[in-house]
Amino acid sequence: MDNEKISPLAYGILQGLKEAIADADGEPVDGIKKSVVYRVQPQMIRQQLNMSQSQFANAFGIPLRTLQGWEQGRRKIDMTTASYLAHHFQISQCSSSGSSQLILTGFFLTTSNLSADNF
Repeated sequence: MDNEKISPLAYGILQGLKEAIADADGEPVDGIKKSVVYRVQPQMIRQQLNMSQSQFANAFGIPLRTLQGWEQGRRKIDMTTASYLAHHFQISQCSSSGSSQLILTGFFLTTSNLSADNF
């Protein structure tokens, strides 16, 4: 393809696609930025915290039906919530099994998001 016949925007898109293909093939690509998104399982987090669905939903401001939908597979967790939970609970990927590992070292319930009424 003659690069002089395409717009700078199209050329940039083409270069980006070539870099993505090279990266997918395992080739090093200078300046590439990657984001790793781990599968977040709210039920696993909730169970590790020994919380009921209602307690967990109240503590994090999640509608109970939404939480139930996530746990029962009727709804998919959105990327914003998944990223928040992954960051908040320091969820990392286990290399051997591909499953998520929950590390609760960063978890704190505060009086602003949890009260005695929730239990």
